Amino acid sequence: MTTLSDQDRARIAAAITEAEKSTSAEIICVVTRSSSDYWAAPFLWATLVALVWPWPLISITNLTASTIYLTQLVVYAVVALALSFPSSRRMSLTPSWIRRRRARLSAREHFFTQGLHRTVNRSGVLLFVSAAERYAEIMADDSVSVKIGESAWRPILDALRGALARNQLADGVVDAITACGAILAKELPPRENDRNELPDKVIVI
Repeated sequence: MTTLSDQDRARIAAAITEAEKSTSAEIICVVTRSSSDYWAAPFLWATLVALVWPWPLISITNLTASTIYLTQLVVYAVVALALSFPSSRRMSLTPSWIRRRRARLSAREHFFTQGLHRTVNRSGVLLFVSAAERYAEIMADDSVSVKIGESAWRPILDALRGALARNQLADGVVDAITACGAILAKELPPRENDRNELPDKVIVI
């Protein structure tokens, strides 16, 4: 994953502050290295290889059952270990639909753990990025989602995913926040006596 320097974090925080000047919405940005450790993948593949391994030995050798069983255990251990590192290998062995599901579940979890559902006017907006999966999502609370449909966020997310593919994480996040702010300003302008309920910073996990 492309890391965020202190300067990058300051840029993102400034983008959030600037975007919130024109809207009553509360924006939080969460960037995580990965949405899962994907430890299941190497062990599932090792199990598959170990299950297939004995059949050719039974067909073409005179090895005893106990010897074949021991080789099966060794094969399982070697394959599991070989496929476990680095972490990018575990992720590559995991089907893309599982990676997307894990990332989406992680986004939902952070929406609640960061308190976006507790704003006074239910106007929280989460920009979530899972860098390893190149996954990005915008989740909005009730007051926002009734006025702004998911289709409005799609071009922003497409641009952000493109930035992730080019290893331009910070630039992509800043541009996404700015674009979100422009949409939010039209539909949810500032209210009288608005106060900043959530911190204007990027949360890196």
